[in-house]
Amino acid sequence: MPLFQFVPPRRFRFHLGLLCLLAGSILFCPLPASAQNVRGMMRRVQQMQQRERDAHIKQLQQQLTEVQKVVTESEPEVSNAASELQSARSQQTSAREQLEAKEKEQQEASKQLHETEQKVLAEQPADSDYGRAAAVLEEKQLALDAVVHQVLNLPPHEGPTTEAERATERIRLSADKKNQLKTNSDYKRAEGAVSSAQGRLNEAKKLTLENNTEWKEAHAAKESLDHERKTLDSNLKSANAAVSKSQKQMNLVNAKTSTARQRAMQIQSELSALGASASPQK
Repeated sequence: MPLFQFVPPRRFRFHLGLLCLLAGSILFCPLPASAQNVRGMMRRVQQMQQRERDAHIKQLQQQLTEVQKVVTESEPEVSNAASELQSARSQQTSAREQLEAKEKEQQEASKQLHETEQKVLAEQPADSDYGRAAAVLEEKQLALDAVVHQVLNLPPHEGPTTEAERATERIRLSADKKNQLKTNSDYKRAEGAVSSAQGRLNEAKKLTLENNTEWKEAHAAKESLDHERKTLDSNLKSANAAVSKSQKQMNLVNAKTSTARQRAMQIQSELSALGASASPQK
């Protein structure tokens, strides 16, 4: 076996001292005795190196056993984490699909409610509370239009106008003209009259719809779907949170297992370089 087959760095100074002692023995001792001492010291150095090598190998083998145990114990954790993640994702998909289906139902219910509302109001006679309130509002709006055109010297409308058309006309006015209207007392009185008439029409509309069976059924269906959608939206948020939690757990377990496997490969490489097996010799 070579003289310096395996010398860990921490023992370098000690071995250097032995070599100096060996050299002194050769210089100052009689030749026969010196040769015998040298051979004895060489055996002791080799034995010390072998013990240290064996101890280092044993330590690596113990570390490898511990790391392999971590890898083995991590396998069920990886399997469980993957199963939980798959289950969470499945629940997330189901929750999303349920919410999307309910949103479509909700949209259809909203459309049905609007159509029912328009139908019920259109059927109201002129002498009904709603019909009279609508007539008063139209009268006040025409009066407001007349004031606007008079104050700003604008030409009158050609034929009937809708509230949307009136709003568009006001929006297009310049800042100076809008300010001119705001400071005009006749405009303020006409605008106040329109606001009061709109309030009375809204109240008449509310009472008319609430007393209509068809509208009440459509409204109840819409409210029920709104509540169901809210519940499903909450379910999807919970499912998203569960997926995020499961993914984090999966990442942690994978990282733990990967680190252990990399350490095992490193130890096996060190043992191979030392010409030792991965398991202790029995």
